[in-house]
Amino acid sequence: MGADPRLHDAAVPSLTATPAQAANIARVLSTLGAAAATPAANVLIAGSVDNFLLERSTFSDFGAGVLAVGEGVPTLLGVPVNGTSFSAPQVAGLASYLWLLSPELRNRPARDTVAAIKANASNGLVIDGVAIADGLINAYATVLSLDETVAVTPSSAKIRLAILDVAGQVDAGGTVIGDGRFDLADLQAFRAVYLDASGAPIEPTTRTYSRFDLNGDGFTSGSRTTRMDLDPRGSTRFGAPQLGDVSATVAGVARSFNEQAVTDAGALCFFASSALYSGTDLAARDALLAELCAAAPRQPAQFAGAVTLEAVTSNVRLTLRTRYDLSVTAEVDTDGIIVLRSLSGSGSETYTYASDALFNCGVSGELAGNRPPESESGTVTGGSGLGILDGSATDQAVIAPRVEGTKVSNSCSGGVWTNTSRASSGSLGSFKGTAVVAGGVTVALDFNANFTDVFGKRTVTTGRLQRSP
Repeated sequence: MGADPRLHDAAVPSLTATPAQAANIARVLSTLGAAAATPAANVLIAGSVDNFLLERSTFSDFGAGVLAVGEGVPTLLGVPVNGTSFSAPQVAGLASYLWLLSPELRNRPARDTVAAIKANASNGLVIDGVAIADGLINAYATVLSLDETVAVTPSSAKIRLAILDVAGQVDAGGTVIGDGRFDLADLQAFRAVYLDASGAPIEPTTRTYSRFDLNGDGFTSGSRTTRMDLDPRGSTRFGAPQLGDVSATVAGVARSFNEQAVTDAGALCFFASSALYSGTDLAARDALLAELCAAAPRQPAQFAGAVTLEAVTSNVRLTLRTRYDLSVTAEVDTDGIIVLRSLSGSGSETYTYASDALFNCGVSGELAGNRPPESESGTVTGGSGLGILDGSATDQAVIAPRVEGTKVSNSCSGGVWTNTSRASSGSLGSFKGTAVVAGGVTVALDFNANFTDVFGKRTVTTGRLQRSP
């Protein structure tokens, strides 16, 4: 799927087609009716991403089934190399590894392995604020798809069991190979890595890709989150995971886990409270979990949707209509704070005057027409607001978006109303986001408008943003 032409050694014959050869190949394919042919189900074409931001390489053609690192690949010579020739072996290696772990998948048609790798590739994934190229292979998620799609037990979730089995036997090379059990010794080993001597969670700054990195993001312990299929029920074996909210009773306390945003400690707490755990000293387990899971940050909750905020107030002479039509994405982060991630749409404010002598423009008492409406409208360019949430209805995030647009006003001169338009920028008012909490989990954000007008303040209950899947 493309290679870097700078890598070609003049002493070695090139396998790259010349423009004339490529044109001739295209004509032949068109004649054969194969120009738009798609790969067979048992074929997987690999494209390239760079080794830094994991973005699609500029030399990699479009149409690849999946992507793998093929740019900035380290070599023994110390000079990084580029090319999809380095991407393809990673995909082949993943397929081989899947067959090693799962004789069942190995004995099925190759198209099932292709489907498993493609179904678990990245899609809309963001890591540390950086969007990852869609289609990048995710070996960890693909390996997790080998487990049976039932409630996790030592017999049905052998992959997850092996990942959690970090204490026990050691091979000749000094590598811990475990003892086939997930018990108190494993929890104690995780505790030694996740918490410091005072019991505070350790926040890593670099990726170590250690054995204790349960969520697969490269960092060990800490508050960073990523997607992980904790409970495979509802997922497709050798296929795509179904991610959502799952629950478990952890040290006697009911807890919910968002599989879209799992920490290492969160994964450990879920699995240690499941049938995967085979230790017999449950009191000791719960004591460790109370410490580990208390240290685990709250899981962020994502919200997105359309919100209309509208207030209409009037008296006998004047009607004021203020309205926002917004597309909002927000988050209740791991510290329980509402964070407004994006805000777009439109805002408008219109004054409509009644047929009243007070608003007539006349000379010597002669009426020359009623006063036309005045308005201010434009595009919402941003907004911000933070609010600490502890589950009470009084904790709110105040958000004041700005509107960039046009203001239309009028004046009376010589018995004639004259409209004047000018650019405007400012806030038409503010609104508040309030968490809706059920069972200790934030399930929605309610928004209430708070507009200030000539009659005073008016608060209007408006739309609700449901928690995103």
